[in-house]
Amino acid sequence: MNGTARPREITGYHVLAGVLTFFAIIIAVNVTMAVIATRSWTGLVVKNSYVASQEYNGKIEAARIQEALGLSSDFSYSDGRFSFELRDHNGKAMPVDEIIVTIGRPAHEHKDRRLVLEHRSGTLHELTEDLEAGMWAMEISARSGDLTYRRAVRMLIGANGEGRLQ
Repeated sequence: MNGTARPREITGYHVLAGVLTFFAIIIAVNVTMAVIATRSWTGLVVKNSYVASQEYNGKIEAARIQEALGLSSDFSYSDGRFSFELRDHNGKAMPVDEIIVTIGRPAHEHKDRRLVLEHRSGTLHELTEDLEAGMWAMEISARSGDLTYRRAVRMLIGANGEGRLQ
């Protein structure tokens, strides 16, 4: 041997192995993502899309009325307790007949539940419910006479049990 090394040649087998490895990685990642997606969320947003489409314009109109009336709410979660107060356009607390909070994880249905807040004093409504730390999606529906107030929020519950609206 003369001390000079021959450069390695790339053969057809090397190219084939590289292409097969590339596609095997792509397929493995896609299968993994598909399995994770199907285990975490069913994809169901509404039970009957036709009925939901028929109700859409009514919901938009109700939102416009709510905005025109200047309604707002104070909604919080701390130490395992929800509290809610509805306010008129002047910021004055309003009496409420019923408050329902539909709560669940944004990407899972197995923790979904419907909570009815109880009247405590004056215009304040509360409910004790322990929530795990993490992100929660909530839809609040408050009825005061003929008026229905709706608000959708996301809340991040910290390890200390404090909720922060997102």
